[in-house]
Amino acid sequence: MRKGSKAKRDLLVNIAVLGITALVWAALASPVSVTAMAGSGRYAVSRTQSRAAALQCVVDWDASAVEEIAEILRGSGAVMTFAVTGEWAKTHPELTARLSEAGNEISVLAGDAEYSADVVEGLTGIRPTVCTLTGGLSAPSGFIPVSCTLDLDCGRGSAEEIAKRLDGNLLPGSIIRISPTAELARALPEIIKIIKNMGLDIVPTYKMLYN
Repeated sequence: MRKGSKAKRDLLVNIAVLGITALVWAALASPVSVTAMAGSGRYAVSRTQSRAAALQCVVDWDASAVEEIAEILRGSGAVMTFAVTGEWAKTHPELTARLSEAGNEISVLAGDAEYSADVVEGLTGIRPTVCTLTGGLSAPSGFIPVSCTLDLDCGRGSAEEIAKRLDGNLLPGSIIRISPTAELARALPEIIKIIKNMGLDIVPTYKMLYN
């Protein structure tokens, strides 16, 4: 083979490798990156929605404001994903069913996903497919593992401080995690207003995902 042909071939291979590397870097750097490794149960799977964001409420310990949050959602025409444990759902069967009937998504937490999904299905007639990841836990096979892209609970604080964390951080495709605390309930009307003022729809988490 002539040296000129070999050099040209090597140059084309190098360009292709650089192009693939750039594409992988861009995907991982995106605030709502997409991964093909969801089957392992350790990675969130999401796709950027052009004009949407999701609110994801983790209901596992301080859940005193769930009723108030449900009323705010109903009054504003918004919906939310409530990630629950089976024990919480069993203790609050009517509220769990009511949240689902209002159009909210009920997902489960990774710690005991199969049991929790059984409980939720028995109460709502809908089996959760989304498993919200917390505490470094993995989702079992058969569930779509999801994490947040923006955590408003980080550091907690007042309602004003919680809502202010959206400033400069809210993007189309955001999955925004909250906890059902009293201060969060106070912040929720402003959070919903900020999201809508950006022209974003508020959708359940499953609508943000690749199936």
